[in-house]
Amino acid sequence: MRLKIGEILVKNKSISKETLELALEKQNEIEPKKKIGELLNEDLNAINEEKLYQALAEQHELKYIELEKYPLDMNIISSYSFDTLHKYKFIPFKNSDEKLYHVIYDPTALDLLDELALYLKTPLNLVMAKKESVI
Repeated sequence: MRLKIGEILVKNKSISKETLELALEKQNEIEPKKKIGELLNEDLNAINEEKLYQALAEQHELKYIELEKYPLDMNIISSYSFDTLHKYKFIPFKNSDEKLYHVIYDPTALDLLDELALYLKTPLNLVMAKKESVI
């Protein structure tokens, strides 16, 4: 069974159990309900955005990369229309292994990812990065 984000953050020592309990209490008090990761990041400032995305990647068994540390190949990116990149919210990326990856920031958007795989007519090689790096 997949661990919850809060459990991953505690396991990785990004937050304490007490901080998680506080966030869960706060989550039950507010409307509309926020995701626990957003609450820990935005409301409680208990974790930074990078820790949140790393935990999301771990939860979905994806590799997390700091996209800004890699040079982007504009030839690969320009082989996709802006509309395609915008609609499916990904960036094509080749690492030093020359394998094509699809960098995403939201692994929970399963419908969109399935549609992207159908559109590209190829299996996706997903990796994660922060939202601001992908959009």
